[in-house]
Amino acid sequence: MAVAILAGLYAWAMLMATLMGHDGAIGLGFNAMGADWVIWEGAARAVLAHQGTHIYDQAWITAMVNHDYAGWLSQRLPYPVFPYPPVMLLLVTPFALLPMPLSMLAFESLAFAALAWVLGKLAHDRAGRLFFVMGILFSPAAALNMAAGQNGFLTAALLAGGFVLLESAPVTAGIFLGLLILKPQFMPLAIVALIAMKSWRPLAAMVATVIFLILLSLALFGPELWLTWADTFLHPQQGTGINGNSWGHMWDSTVSTCLSLVGAPDWAATAGLGIAALIALALVWRVFRQKQSLAVRLGVLLCATLLASPHLSSYDMVALALAALIAVTQVPRDATLADYMVPLAAYAIPIYCPPRHNPIGLLTPLLLLALMGWFLKRGASHEPAAPAYVPA
Repeated sequence: MAVAILAGLYAWAMLMATLMGHDGAIGLGFNAMGADWVIWEGAARAVLAHQGTHIYDQAWITAMVNHDYAGWLSQRLPYPVFPYPPVMLLLVTPFALLPMPLSMLAFESLAFAALAWVLGKLAHDRAGRLFFVMGILFSPAAALNMAAGQNGFLTAALLAGGFVLLESAPVTAGIFLGLLILKPQFMPLAIVALIAMKSWRPLAAMVATVIFLILLSLALFGPELWLTWADTFLHPQQGTGINGNSWGHMWDSTVSTCLSLVGAPDWAATAGLGIAALIALALVWRVFRQKQSLAVRLGVLLCATLLASPHLSSYDMVALALAALIAVTQVPRDATLADYMVPLAAYAIPIYCPPRHNPIGLLTPLLLLALMGWFLKRGASHEPAAPAYVPA
C-alpha cells in the first residue's frame, strides 16, 4: 500500500508541477495541463463556428490550436491531431461552450462521477466503494489522465459498467458498451465477450446505440465529416512534417511501439501487435465462455482490451488501475507479499510510460499479460479470497 501511495503521489506531483508552470520539471512534460483537451475543445468550437470541415486537416488544426491557446500552452504543440470519429463531437461540443479550463474540469468531473457510480455498483458495501473510488482517484493513471485532459475515466466507466450492469440492467449495459464508439478500438473485445456469453440483448442494445450515434452525428454534422475522418487514415497527412497519428504512436505503450523501440522492423512490430490481439481475444473468449466470477472476467477483459489496442497511452491505463484494484480484492487471506507484486506493478506502471521516455515502460505489454495470467490462475484455483469487494 505504501508503494502504491508513493507512486500515486509522484504522479499527482507531476500534475501539480505542470499546472503551476513547471512543465517537465518532474517526469514527463505535458506542455501545460490539458494539452490534449485543447485539441478537442478547439475542434468542437470549430464545429460551432461552422468550420467543422477543417478539423481533420492537420495543418489547419495545428495552426488553430497554437493560435487560440497560445496563452495556455507552455510551448507550441508540434503535431496536434483530432483522430476521433465525429461522434466524439457529440460529447465534447456542449463542454466547448465553457471557457478553458472550466470546460476540461467539467468534463473530467462528470467522467469521474460516472466511473465512481460504476464502482459503486461493482462493490457491495461502503468499504468496497471507498477502496475502489480512492484507489482510482489517487492512481498514477488518474493523475496522467487529468494532466492530458483525456478520456480515461470515461472509457473505464463505459467498459466496466457494461459488464457490471450486464445481469441487473442488460439494456443499459449494452448502451454503455455502445458508447465506446467514442473510442472504437475498445469495442471489439467487448463484442467478443458478449458473444461468448450469448448475451444477445445487451449486444443488440450496443449495436442500436452505435447506429443511433452515427445517424445523429450524420444529421448534425453531415456525411462529409465522416468521409474526411476516414480519409485521414487511408491517406495520412504529412503537411506539418510528420503525420500526427504516427507521431502519437511513437509515444504509445502498445506492443507494436515497444517492439519498434527495441529494434524490430515495422512488419515485425505490426505482426507482434496482431499476435497480442489474438492472444487477448482467445483469453477473453475463454473466461467469458466459462463460469468465472465477475472479478476474473472483468479483470481479464480490461487488460486484454489494452493489450490488443493499436493505441495505448498512460491515460488509458485508468482501466489497468481498476484491474489491479480488482486483483487486490481477490488476494486470499493467507497471501504473501509476492501475491501483490503483479497488481502493484500494473498499478504503478503509468509513471514509467511512455517507453520512449523511460525504458521501464517497455514492460507494459508483459505486465498486461502477467495480470491476465494472475486472474486466470485465481479463477482456476478457486481459493477463498479476502473479504470481497467484487461480487463473485
